[in-house]
Formats: sequence, C-alpha cells, structure tokens
Amino acid sequence: MSPFRVFGGRRADAPVPGETRAERPLAGSTDPEDGMPAGARDSASGAPSSPAVPKRPVPELPTERLAAVRAATREWTATLVEVGGPNNLLWAAEAPAHVLDLTLAHPAGLTRLAAGNPTRLSDLVREPKSLAQARVSASRIRAKASELVEEHGLTGACVAYGTATWTPTHAARVPAAPVLLRACTLRPVGGEGDHLLELADGVEVNPALLQYLNAAASLQVDPGALAALAWPEGVFAPRQVHEELTALCSSVPGFTVAPTVTATTFTYSKAASVADLAALGAHGEALAAHDVVAALAGAPVPQPRTAPPLQDHGRGLVLDTDPDQQAAIEAVRRGGHLVIDAPPGTGATQTIANLISTYAADGRSVLLVSESRDSLRSLTARLDSVGLGSLVVELADGHDGHLATAARFVGALDAVLAQESPDGDRVSAPAHTAAREALEAHVALFHEPRRPAGVSPAEIIDAVADLADADPAPRTKVRLPREVLDGIPLDGARRHAAALEELAALGAWDAGTSEDPWFGADLETEDDAARAQAIVSGLAAGRVEDLQATMTEVFVGIRLPALPTVSSWGRLLHTVGEVRQTLETFRTEVFDLPLTELVDATAPAAQRRPDGPGWWSRWRLRRQARSLLRPGPPPPDLHAALARAHEQRSAWRDLAGPGGRPEIPPALDVAAESYAAFAADLDWLDDRLPGAAERASLVDLDRAELDAVVARLTAAPERIDVVPRVRGLLEEVRACGLGPLVEDLAARGVPAGAVGRELWLCWWSSLADEHVLTDAGLTEFSGADLRAHAATFAVTDAATLTAQARLVRTLVRDRARTALAEHPGAERDLREAAANDRHTPSPRDLLATHAGVLQALVPCLAVSPYALGALLPVDHDRDLVIIDDAHRVATAAAVCAIARGRQVVLVGDPAQPGPTSFTTAPATTSREREGSPALLGVLDAALPVLPVQTLRRLHRGVQGELVTVLNDLVYDGQLRALPGVADAPTMRHERVDGVGMALEGSSAVETTSAEVERVAELVAEHVAANPDRSCGVVTLSEAHAERIEAALLRAAQSRPDLAAALASHGPEPTVVLPVEQAGSLVRDEVILAVGYGRTPHGRVLRHFGALGGNGGEHLLARALTRARHRVTVVSSIGAEDLDPERLRSAGPQRLRELLAALATGSASAAPTVGTSALEVSALGRQLAGRLRQAGLTVRENVGSGADRVELAVSSGLGAQELAVETDGAAYAALPTARDRDRLRPAELERLGWRHVRVWMLDLYRDPAREVARIVALSEHPS
Repeated sequence: MSPFRVFGGRRADAPVPGETRAERPLAGSTDPEDGMPAGARDSASGAPSSPAVPKRPVPELPTERLAAVRAATREWTATLVEVGGPNNLLWAAEAPAHVLDLTLAHPAGLTRLAAGNPTRLSDLVREPKSLAQARVSASRIRAKASELVEEHGLTGACVAYGTATWTPTHAARVPAAPVLLRACTLRPVGGEGDHLLELADGVEVNPALLQYLNAAASLQVDPGALAALAWPEGVFAPRQVHEELTALCSSVPGFTVAPTVTATTFTYSKAASVADLAALGAHGEALAAHDVVAALAGAPVPQPRTAPPLQDHGRGLVLDTDPDQQAAIEAVRRGGHLVIDAPPGTGATQTIANLISTYAADGRSVLLVSESRDSLRSLTARLDSVGLGSLVVELADGHDGHLATAARFVGALDAVLAQESPDGDRVSAPAHTAAREALEAHVALFHEPRRPAGVSPAEIIDAVADLADADPAPRTKVRLPREVLDGIPLDGARRHAAALEELAALGAWDAGTSEDPWFGADLETEDDAARAQAIVSGLAAGRVEDLQATMTEVFVGIRLPALPTVSSWGRLLHTVGEVRQTLETFRTEVFDLPLTELVDATAPAAQRRPDGPGWWSRWRLRRQARSLLRPGPPPPDLHAALARAHEQRSAWRDLAGPGGRPEIPPALDVAAESYAAFAADLDWLDDRLPGAAERASLVDLDRAELDAVVARLTAAPERIDVVPRVRGLLEEVRACGLGPLVEDLAARGVPAGAVGRELWLCWWSSLADEHVLTDAGLTEFSGADLRAHAATFAVTDAATLTAQARLVRTLVRDRARTALAEHPGAERDLREAAANDRHTPSPRDLLATHAGVLQALVPCLAVSPYALGALLPVDHDRDLVIIDDAHRVATAAAVCAIARGRQVVLVGDPAQPGPTSFTTAPATTSREREGSPALLGVLDAALPVLPVQTLRRLHRGVQGELVTVLNDLVYDGQLRALPGVADAPTMRHERVDGVGMALEGSSAVETTSAEVERVAELVAEHVAANPDRSCGVVTLSEAHAERIEAALLRAAQSRPDLAAALASHGPEPTVVLPVEQAGSLVRDEVILAVGYGRTPHGRVLRHFGALGGNGGEHLLARALTRARHRVTVVSSIGAEDLDPERLRSAGPQRLRELLAALATGSASAAPTVGTSALEVSALGRQLAGRLRQAGLTVRENVGSGADRVELAVSSGLGAQELAVETDGAAYAALPTARDRDRLRPAELERLGWRHVRVWMLDLYRDPAREVARIVALSEHPS
C-alpha cells in the first residue's frame, strides 16, 4: 500500500458502511475540478482516501445535540475547504509570481543544486532582468515557506522536477501536477535580494498525483520504487522517473511530463483534514458524544461531576511550577476539561511539559496540537533540560517529514533501550522531608490564627511594632487578664475600639486633660443630669452658707462645739431632737444625775449584771427613776427610756463638753427641715458621683474639702449633660473587662482620634504576653536553625525534581520494554522505516500498525492541526489532547483533535489575535494578507463553555515599564512580575524624524526611510553589543518589514556579525516579521517598528492596514508580548499626530495610547516603590529605618503590582543589591514551602538580586543583630 494514501485501503468514492453516497459529505472541490470522479476530486485537493470508521459505542443522545453537531460539522467542513487556498499539487498556480521557474536556469547551477549543494539564485538565473524577477519570487516563496513552517506547522517550499499534464474528461481546465518533490530551503544572502537555495536529499513522488491516477485510472504506482529511479548511480537525475511515469500512464488521455524545474510552496494536508473530519463525522453520534465537541457546536452538555482531591500532588512534575500553574495542572489531573488562559511569558510551555510528564508517569497518552513550530521547539527544549525530550515526537508531513518522524521514533527507542535502571523512585530524601516539615511547622506555628482571638503570632508582633511607629504612639500600660482576653476575639476588639472611639467622641471624658470630675458618674437620664446640675449650682451659689446661717440662727445663745462637716450638723440636730423627745418624758434633772445605776436597776432580770445591786437597792433606784418622770402616763419601758437618756447625755457632752444641760432651741424643726433637704441632695449626688468607694462621702468632708469638690464639679458644667448619653456604652465596655483601660483613657484624657490605637495596644500587647512570650514553640525559635533548614530544603527540593524526571524515565522505559517484548517485530519495523529514505512509511501507517508500542515508547505526539488528518489514524484516541496557542487555532481545525481526546485542555491567550485563513501560495503583493478572513477560534468558542484556570505570573524577566504598558493596554492590571535590579529600561521609544509617500495601492504611509534606517542601526547595535541575546523586529505592515529586511541585508555585506545573525541556523535567528506572522516569535529583545508616518505635507493618513481592522488591538498586543526582556518602539509619529476623534477602531486607538504613554513617561509612572503601607510589614519598616541609620540605601516595596520586594538594600560599595524579605503575610500566602523557600528566592536571584530572609521573630527580639547581619551581607559579594 502506498504510504501516501494515509487513509489506506478503501477507495475514496466508496461509501462508509451504512451510509449512502448522497449522505456522504464531500472532501471539498474547487471550480476546475467539477465533473471529475469523486475519488479524483479528493485527490485534486491532495486528500487521501477515507477508510470506514469503526462505529464506537455511544450513549443515546438528545436529538437537538445530534442536530447541533451535524450542523456545526457542515460549517467546519466548509471552513477547512477554504483554508490553504486552491491545491497546487494538481493545478499549477495561475500567477507566475507564485512560482520560481528554474527550467531554463544555468546548467551548472542546476547540477550543483540537484546535488544538494547550497546554490545562489544568481548562479541559477544570470540574465539581469530575469534574475530581478526571480529574486522577487524567491523572497515571496521564502516568506510563505517560513510562515507555513513556523506559523502553521506545515511543509515549506519544495522544488518540483517535472510537470505532468493530461486531458481529463470533464474538468474545466487541464491539470498541471508536479512529479517529483524535493524540500528546499531559501536563505537571503547579500544586499541585493539574492538567495541561497539548498535541497534535501529526500525525493517524493507527488502523492496527490498518484492518488488521482489511482482514483481516476485505477493505476497502482509504487511511489518508493518510482522515486528510486531518480537516483541512478547515486546521482539525482529525474528524467528516468518522467519516462517511467509516462509509460505507466499511457492509458491516460494526453498524459505527458514536461521536464520543468520550479520552486514554490505546496498544499499538502488540507484535503486530508477535510477527509478526516468527514470520516469522524460519518456517524454523527461519535462526534456528538464528545462533550467538548458538542459544547463547541452550541449543544447543551451536562456539568461534569466534582472530581476527588488529589493525593499525590507532586507526582510526575519535573519542572518548577508557580501556584497558578500548579492549580491548572491539578485541575487537569482531576480529570476535567480545561481552558488555561496563559498570556505570553506566564509559563504555558512549562505547564504543558509538566502535564506531559505527569501523564507519562501515569502511563497515559497525550496529543499535543500546535501550529507553532517555535512552541514545539520550546517544549522539547524544556523537556530535554531534564532528560525527557524523548517523551515527545513531532509528526511531520511530506517525505522528509515522514523520515524525520521515523528517526525520532527510533531515537526514543534507543533512549529506552539504553537506559539503565536508576533509583528514580526514591524521590524524597530524609533531609528534604525534615527541612520541609520544619519550614511548614514554622509557618503553621507563626501564621495560624490562635483561638479565640483569631490572629496569628505574626500578626501580633507586627501589630505591636506598627503601633510603636504610630504618631502619636499609644502609651497605655493596661494589660488584659487571660479570662478577659479570651472573651475578645479580633472582631470583638474592633467593636470595642469603635465603642471607645464613640465614647471619646461623645465626650465620655474630657479629651486633653486628666481632670474630668463627672467621668463615670451614674446619671441615667437627662432629669438626673438636671438635678445634679441644680444641686451643684446650689452648692456653688451658697447653699452651704445658707444652712449654716439657719443653724446659727436656730441655736443662737446656745454654746455649740465646732461643726466642720455636714454630717456633724446632722449629728447635732439628731442629738438635740432626741433630747427633746426625752425631756417630754423626764424632767431636765435627768441630765444632771448619773444614770448608770438607774439603768441597771430598771433592767429586766436577764439583762442585770451579776454583781449589780440587790433587790432593796433596786427598789430604791426604781423609785428614784420614777421621780424623774414628768406628770402624765409613764413610758411603756422605763428601762429603755432611761437608757436613751443616758446615751443622749453622753452624746450631748461629746458635743458641748461637760457641765451644762442640753438646750432645746424653739426653731429646731426649722433647722432640721433645712438640713434634711440639704443632706438628701448631698447623699443623692454622692451616690452618683464617680469613685464613691474610694473617697469619703460629701457629708463627711470638711468645709474646705467640700468647697474644693464643688469647685471641681462646677468647673465642668458641660460634662454633666454628657453623662447620661454615654452611661450605657460605658457599662457595656466595663462589663467586657475593659474598665481599667477606660479609667486609664479618662485619666489621661486621650482624645477620640487616639483611643483606637490605645485599645489596640492593650489588646495586641496582651496577646503578645499570652501567645508569643509564653509559647514554647516560639520561645525556643532559632532563626539560624530555620535558615539552615531553608538552605537544605532549597538544595534537596531541586533534587526531587531531578528524581521525578528519573522516575518518569524509569516508568516509561519499563512500559516501553514490556510493549516491545510483547510485539517483537515492532523494533525491526521502526528501524527499517527510519533507514528507508526512499520509501518511508507515514506516521499514520506506523501508528496504525504499532499503536501500543508507540504509545508506550512515546507518550506524547505533537502535530499541527492542519496536518493531523494526514498523520494520525482516524480511530487513534488519546487520554489527553492539549491544544497549545489555542487562540490561533480555528475551531474547524481543532475539532478532529478534540474528538480524539478523552480529556481536552486548551492553552492560549484571549488577548492575542485569533486565527485567520491563509493560503499556501506565496503572496504577490505586501497587502494580500490584509484580506485574510478571520476564523472562529477554538479558544473563544471554549471560554464560555469550559472551566478556566488563569496564569498571571510573568517568568520571562519582563519588568518595569513593559509590565506597566501590558497591564494598562492589554491585561487590565492582571499580570504579575517580580522586579529586577537592572537599571536599563524594559520599554523605550525611539522617535525619528521621517516622512514618506503612500505605496502604490495603499492609502497610507506604511514606511519611512528614516525609520527603516534607524531600525537597521538598532539591530546592528544590538548584535554588536549583545551577541548572546536574540533580537527580532516586528512591524505593523508587511511593506515596512520588506524594507527593513532589505536594509539589514545591505548592512550585512560590510558587517560579518550582522550577516551571521541574519543567517543563523540556531533556534532564534534575527528576523523581521510583520505582526500578522509574528504569532510564534519570541526573542530576548524586540523592536516594534510602527512604520506608519506622515506625508511630506505633515498629514497622517488614517488607514492602518490590519491594525485598523477588527481585532487590531490584539495585533498590537501580540507585538508587545514577543520580548522576553525589552521592547523598543521606533516611530516617526507620536500620539499628537493621531487625532483620537478620527480613530474609529481599537487598534489605532491603542497605538495612540501606547505612544502617549511612552512620550509622557507614564509607561514608567506606575511607582516602582509602592505607596501602600500594608505592602511592607511594620517590622520591615522599622528594619528599613535602622538600615538607613546604619548607612545603607534602602528602597521599600520595590516593584509593581502584587509581586514586590519588601526592601531593596545596597551599600553602594559595588556588592550585589539585596532583596530583603521577612516571613510575613506575603511569605505565608504562598501555598507551599517550595514556593516560599526555593522558587521565589531563586527567581529573585535569577533577576539579579541576592535574596536575604529575615525572620520576624528574630527582628522582634533582637533587631540590632539582624541589622548587623544585613550590613555585613551588603558589603561583601555573594
């Protein structure tokens, strides 16, 4: 069977079993093919025959789902028919400019070329006019070949030997098919547009021609045998092939072969893609059963079930991952379909490499689909770096591609057979485990919230430090006991802080003074406050003097003792009142006699003293007592009356001294009434004034003391009205145990603005006493030990990745050896395929024959979506299908790959340009590409229907201004990048003074000579100054790219270094590409040449080519994201030249914004030193201050966005700048010890820093020691 009939077996025009011819979708046709046989029609597009598709068991599907998929399949088929343009493997190009005709070239040059030697175009075409035209054609062919290879993963240019023509029965025109094809590379040389041509050794008979002959004339031609005739005696000579083919086709009407030699690009795989979709769609249920295909077709699909959590997070990971990448990988490993939104530089390639290695470790297969050859190279390089490059084999079309694929299979075979059994399963050394556990334990101990407060020790010590830096700093010494602290969590503390601030704002105490006599008074209502105010006002107005005057007047003429207190007045009135009651019972003589014996004599028997008088004496004394009674009824209890008289006599003597009877003033009741009212008010006030338990009562104060109290109370009358308003809140705060703090605040008169800080100092310091100073784990903390653990972990953790790579190799090797042992003929077949350079089986044939062996041997196959149909069997499924650069892939091109995957992952960037149609024919003008229609992109179609995981951390080294521009113009501030130490800007603008004229057929000035010359100078300067850094030029128009490339080639004639850079065969040569072709370009530095300029009259014409079309802003985003390190924008216009009112589309508007930002410096206006105090911990700020005092230069919060360096420290002595970071909140926020203690420090070191970790506990306890350590590090090279 011919290896070119990649679907093998059945004729293309035979129906699929169970299908009528009328139902069968066509592979597609173009007008010249009308009337040709069905099989020939497929062949005319280069399509292989389609085999029967095994009908896979599928569940019963809803009718609407089947209908949606069938309708979408028709649309996808129509799209694939149009992509690539007319097939020139059977129909010669109509435009001569599409072809480089070498038929009449110089014989010596043709001989040299056919021998495989590099040959100048000027040695082939020597007539000047013909050479000029040939150089134009060669340039266009080279550009198209580069596009097909690099942008679409297809075969590039070929030299065709011989053209077959014949007379078809019903075709509208005569076919013209090349006979022999040899892959050809074209490289520009010199400065006059000359090219160097070089042919590959492999020779292929046109597969489309053989397919046509088979379908139309039933001719079976052995392509290998026929191609072998081209090498008689080892020298390439195609004439015998032409003759043999002519003889074989003698039955074909008018069949002849002309001995032509032409070079161009050919359409190899389009029809195979159409046929592949037709074959997959032959039974609609098979496509519709795939959830992703159905969702892309617009059919509703059930939501996937929640996957169980992973148990082995690190299995199979061989490259470092950031948290975003890790989350994406784990989401895929849990079994779901996924979109990974990955802007350039965020680690898409690394993520894909890890997915491949993890699936390989599990024995599962992967299909990687990508149009970008550069992406595949990058992926292979990543896997090669860990010894796993053989996990991936790229499938390529064409004879040389088949041979290269077979050689890659053999390379993987040699790798598994040569490997010895490593101890790759031992991936966790004890030292690594111990170090990781110590670091994780520290994070848990230091950052896990403590209950019931809900805060961590890290937050505690940083909060205390933050309060110490406050201005003014809080000064309370109050600390809360454990039982109170446990009742105040963080939210409670916030509420209490708010309550205290409210109290202070309401005036619960007199701010700014420690004297507030009313603070804490118990005045519940406004009436209480009014009464208190009235009492105090009365006292201040002389109420005490009034009462004293009344007493003096009442007791006039009566000798009274000194009465210093109000209570002594009360005692006097009380005593005199009781005396008056006694004199109403007894005569006044009762106060002249000693009454002790009379009291004893009248006492009841139980109360008598044992040594008291006898009965006779008692009789006599009782009689005497009765004689003291006034006339009238005697008292009911003579003994009690005498006892009272006795006490009153003593009390009077205490008041008035001995000798003298008590005197009863007539107006005693007046004095008593006045006193009672006065004392009642004082007692009421006394009960409500603060501090009653700690001071004497008001009535017990002497006159001076009472006057002083009254003076203090009357000095703050406005405070009385405040008391009822704050009483309830005060009681609540006191009930929570904050009474001592309240008293402290009031005593110091703390103003409302400072009250919150006082509460926080009290609360945080109390927590520090409880959870930091007494916690055994923290008190035994050793920063030196933890640094040693971190150093050990960094070394051993990197080793675990190496061990994982060994493990993956071991697992793949063991499975591959088992498969080879079960299929002993497979190794022989693969080696023969790689050795047979005349008749190499296609990858599709090899996979169909040895699918199990190749899946074990090569876990991942990589293929272009447009070559997939020709290179994979239609029933070849994979566990995982990854579509890379999915934003560039049309849904129609992706669906056949998706249908082959049990799980699907799309990786791409929605901000980048979507897919456009393309042709395989070289463009005849620089503006042909502008008319390429946009295609529906699979990424855009998948975003609404699949879960999305976003990558946002840049790893390319892009920093500073460029990150700012990308965030402002493209990514809405979502990108994150660690800062570097380099002073060189990552975004700069070169403004040149240049004008130009609109080119023929254009309505804009697309290029100016001044800009072309400056760009060429910049490239030359870069090559001379930075030979180890790659460079590329991206233009906004193809005309500008052509002029810049020509200028570089001219300059290269006198600059060997520039010539070497332009002709480099390495992975990243210096290239000039229009932005439409730069989708896979990545270089260290990129020059964005705007091109568009002013006319000699100073006008800027408003046409901006593709940039001004739909999605033009995505083209600008592409241009700005091609650089790893720096973008230089060169333009002859500025923002002022572009009137925003006249810019109707997003692309030119974004260009104007870019130029404005570059001109004003706003591209770097985003502060490289953060302004938010929350970005740097309080302890970090204190450390910065101490380091400055030590003479070091310190920048805080360096960088932009979320990833910043806390402190950048330099001694100015030429040593490496330090990136000093604590183990604060940003450290703890990273999910694993790998992220915290190896990847971030390593990333900073890669960006030029020397990373220094400072443990907050060390800084809290002994800041001077940490300062000394950092000073020493800053003064010595690492």
